[in-house]
Amino acid sequence: MRYNFTSAQEAHDFAYDKGVPFTRIRNLSEMNSRELTGLRIQREWVLGIHTQYCSDDEGKQWYPVDREYISLDSFRMANNELVKKQKVRILGYYCYRLSHDPAQVIHLEELSKVALSTQLMHYTGDSYSSLSFHNEDDVSSLRAGNVIVHKRTQQRFFVPAAPLDRFE
Repeated sequence: MRYNFTSAQEAHDFAYDKGVPFTRIRNLSEMNSRELTGLRIQREWVLGIHTQYCSDDEGKQWYPVDREYISLDSFRMANNELVKKQKVRILGYYCYRLSHDPAQVIHLEELSKVALSTQLMHYTGDSYSSLSFHNEDDVSSLRAGNVIVHKRTQQRFFVPAAPLDRFE
């Protein structure tokens, strides 16, 4: 079950009550598939920030991107940075618990470390294309952000957002 919040403080307090640690040795974006599986086995909680980022200078093209965290410090630090960015909007916050449920989202590794198509081929045998995948919220489109769905197996994949330092 996903819990939604309107403020970072609400999300932070909820996650604190659920036992999300203040710090971790490695952040979610730095973990490999074995470490991510370990989080799923331990049924850890994930904190998220719904954002939009602007891809042009006129402010006309805004794209939704979710950012997810497994420690309170990384969540707080990222939120503080996002608030300062001019080409990023924060739309809300959420928290959910990982599980063994096959319908649960599979978190992919940072795309700068392993290409998106390579990771998807490992799980599904299909590379990243609109013939094999669609966005969870729009079955007629595909963009590398948020959750994408494999059409044949219905597996869901969370595509990590670009690092914060790529935005103004």
